Amino acid sequence: MADDNSTMLEKAVQILVPQPCFDKYFIDFNFFDGACAKVVISKCLGFGIILGSILVKLPQILKIVKAKSGQGISLSSIMFELIAISTNYSYGFQKSFPFSAYGEGLFLAIQTGLIAALVIFYGGNLIGSIGFTLVYTLIMAYLMSPLVPMDILALFQSVNIFILCLSKLLQVVANYRNGGTGQLSAITVFLLFSGAITRIFTSIQETGDNLVIMTYVMSTLFNGLITAQVIYYWNSIGSALSYVTFIVAVDKYFDKKKSIAMPLATSGASLSGTIFAPICQRLLEHYGFHGAMLIYSAIFLNCLVCAALVFPLESKESQRKVSEDNSMGMSFSRKPSFILYMLTNLLYIIANFIPNGLLPETALSKGVTQNDISLTFSVNGGANMGYNLTLRNIVEPKHYGRAISIALVMQGLGALVGNPFAAFLKDVSGSGDIPYYFGCFIFILSGLVLLPISNINQSKSPEIEITVSEKGVYSHKVIDNNFYAVRERDYELFNGPII
Repeated sequence: MADDNSTMLEKAVQILVPQPCFDKYFIDFNFFDGACAKVVISKCLGFGIILGSILVKLPQILKIVKAKSGQGISLSSIMFELIAISTNYSYGFQKSFPFSAYGEGLFLAIQTGLIAALVIFYGGNLIGSIGFTLVYTLIMAYLMSPLVPMDILALFQSVNIFILCLSKLLQVVANYRNGGTGQLSAITVFLLFSGAITRIFTSIQETGDNLVIMTYVMSTLFNGLITAQVIYYWNSIGSALSYVTFIVAVDKYFDKKKSIAMPLATSGASLSGTIFAPICQRLLEHYGFHGAMLIYSAIFLNCLVCAALVFPLESKESQRKVSEDNSMGMSFSRKPSFILYMLTNLLYIIANFIPNGLLPETALSKGVTQNDISLTFSVNGGANMGYNLTLRNIVEPKHYGRAISIALVMQGLGALVGNPFAAFLKDVSGSGDIPYYFGCFIFILSGLVLLPISNINQSKSPEIEITVSEKGVYSHKVIDNNFYAVRERDYELFNGPII
């Protein structure tokens, strides 16, 4: 009996620690084998994702049922996502991949299908909801059967990448048009994003299938875009981020000089890159890594002191009216100049992070000293300060806060793509020079994109309107570069202000 229990326990452990890693860990007691560590981590992450996928979309389902509405959820997006999930799961099943590499697809397919049925049902189409459920069940039964040729499934998996991108893009567009994320569950969105990132690693370790890996890479990119939209439209998350709150504070503090104040505020990271590159080098030389990180953490904690100095401002005007359309509108995002600037943001950051990731290794191989490398990063940080100032020529001061937010999203996407693609070019070409040529080309391209809009926003003279009503109310209206303010007070035209 004891032997049976021991055998069962051994088999259970081997689900996460397969052979030969089981023998290395529990017989040879070799816990430092790098290859086995990757396998075990991949298994644990894979089954963790499967466990999480059992309930990952439950918050979304409950939110729809509670609201009795599918408002804000793109049915087309859900359908395309369901096709992508079903194809991916069927492909993994027919290829006999380990269940930990694709098992979440089963639970995601069930939950996504239920969401689609609920959206159809709450849209007033009960028959359509039942019909969809029956048809989808029959299709899945066919895809899981031996009747489907493997070549057909491989073709479906290839097309699956584009279907996945299209499904997420439809949701992104729906969020943009609605000005919000509607009944989308933030918990579900964040879990899908983190799961897609993790699946890249597990797919490399357990399948090695390029189609599967590329599917999760694209899933990470577009799920990240939807996650950014949730953060953008959900102010309570943004208020928890120190950088965003500081930008918001500067946006509220300034009116007339906003177009100068905001670029200077966002240039702080570039300024710190100029200052701290040589400082960090000196700290590492004198105190070692742990000592340098301790001092750097103490410096970083001074953000709390700076934040304590930010207070709401009391208006000195008797009355100030600001047009809601002026402050909350998104019409500026449709301008060609703004779209080109966002494209430049994406391209610039893609190229900007290539030197940061590859320069130290390349420079050291060429005999360049650490001091010269830190000086290079300082110069790079100083150059970055100038480009944030260009946004003042693209959008009006009233839209600057939102424009900066969108620009930061584009920069984040650029940072996500830049270094991985540069490393890919280096591995494929076998040359460390190719990534730098690519970066230089992207830098030049980002500059050329800005040429048509270099003088797009010429300064305009302010317009002033002064009126006095029959009741003796004096109104002073100023419109300066779309900054709109009104001051009113009782006034006797000949005797001065009424006391």
